[in-house]
Amino acid sequence: VHETTGHLAIRDDWLRQLESVATAIKARIQGLEEEIAEQTEENELCANELDRHRAGRQSIEMHERMIKQKDGVLARLDRLAELEETIRERAALHKSRRARQTERKERLGNLVNQYQDVNAQLATLGNELASTRRALKGKSSYQLQENAMNLKSRKQLLLSALSLWNRIWAGYEMIEEKRSFLNSLRLKIDHNQANVATLTSETDRLRRLCKEKEYTYLLSKSQNVIKLRGDLKEGVSCSLCGATHHPYHCDTMLEQSKIIGELKTELEMMEAELKQKESLLLDLRMELSEMQGQRKAEEKDLLAVTERQEKDVKEWQLYSSMDNSFKDCTPSTNREARQSMIRQLIENTSKDATDAQERLDRFNYRQSYISELSEKIVALEQRKNELNVALNELNTSCQVMAGQVEFMQDLIEKGNKTFQQVYEEVNALM
Repeated sequence: VHETTGHLAIRDDWLRQLESVATAIKARIQGLEEEIAEQTEENELCANELDRHRAGRQSIEMHERMIKQKDGVLARLDRLAELEETIRERAALHKSRRARQTERKERLGNLVNQYQDVNAQLATLGNELASTRRALKGKSSYQLQENAMNLKSRKQLLLSALSLWNRIWAGYEMIEEKRSFLNSLRLKIDHNQANVATLTSETDRLRRLCKEKEYTYLLSKSQNVIKLRGDLKEGVSCSLCGATHHPYHCDTMLEQSKIIGELKTELEMMEAELKQKESLLLDLRMELSEMQGQRKAEEKDLLAVTERQEKDVKEWQLYSSMDNSFKDCTPSTNREARQSMIRQLIENTSKDATDAQERLDRFNYRQSYISELSEKIVALEQRKNELNVALNELNTSCQVMAGQVEFMQDLIEKGNKTFQQVYEEVNALM
């Protein structure tokens, strides 16, 4: 048992060793397998590269002869590159010159259109100028101005005549009114003078009566008179005056006092009446003085109005030749008819003056329009000459540019032919 156990232990150690060796061998095998796989992959890559090189070699075997002649081919290829660059430069130059040619053709077309437009404008302006001159044929600026000024002057004269006629007619009416007023004022003055004379006579008479009454009253107050009055008897002559009738005879003092009172009352009444008449007389005289002063002022004013009216009538003679009906300038002239006539003449003259001014304005406008057209024609003629010069220069430039473009086109075609020949040679060699 112990021996067997010993053998088993030995076998176990050996087994463990073998297992470790097996593990190592397995690891080695795995490493080798990985190495084999890598090597296989590398072999495959090498095989693929070999196949590629074989294919490349097979593809260039056909160019072997060309490679042997590489110097000639490279020289021709360089020549082709030079030709290509030259052709490209010539094409660019040809394109720029062609663009310049197109631009100059467009400019030439624009100039031609402008030249045609200028010719059309010149023809139009020439027709307008001719028609305007035909419209002015036979007309004179001086005559038109003189006609317009004469009509304006006639209108002003008619307006002055209308104003003067209104003033003359107002003067006639004023003279008539003042004469009527003076006549009525004269009648009033005569009436007042008669009243003043009558009232003066009455006042003088009343003043005398007042003095007499005052004397009687003062005398009645005297004691001697009172005594003498008592001695009077009806039918017996007074010792003082010799009268046989004695209205103031009184037998008693009471009657004497009553008489004196009555005399006083009568005196006061007469004095009051006298003062009233004197006051009335004073008012009448003041009123008469005012009316006389007013009459003098009105007569003076009438004289001034009459003198002014005479001057206006004389001045009217300046306008009497404007119409046959203007010769009469008296108060009997129909005011409304003459005013209507003057207004009608003013209206007609205004219309004629307006027409004349319009004709003058049209004439002046046409004159200025002719000057304006002439200036425009001169400017267009100058522009036409400038365009003509520019057209000649641009036409010459276009012809030169066309020659250059054609020359460049020939060079490009020759370069293309040369390029084609060299290309065919290279192609033949290759």
